[in-house]
Amino acid sequence: MNDAITKIMQNAMFNNRFLGEIIIYKDNEIQAVVEIGGELENNPGRSIAELADSAQFTVKISDAPDPSSGEKITYKGTVYMIDRILLTDTMSQTHTISCSKNHRGIRK
Repeated sequence: MNDAITKIMQNAMFNNRFLGEIIIYKDNEIQAVVEIGGELENNPGRSIAELADSAQFTVKISDAPDPSSGEKITYKGTVYMIDRILLTDTMSQTHTISCSKNHRGIRK
């Protein structure tokens, strides 16, 4: 691995003047690249689909080495539950963590 490339990528991603934003993970303020949205899970054969507010947080592995399902991330006062690690990028040494909140059923 090239440490110089990792440093360049992390400096670009986690500069709070550009992409980086503050989140709280395990009572620590850390930088993250944040994507907020929603997910609709359509269950075939069922009359109810599941809708949830979703978020993805890309963080340095050194700030969150082993995030686990059920742990919490707070962003701008809103608490999201970690669902899973979506992606680990070895070049930039980051995890992209998939999170959600407000799960609810809706009729199809």
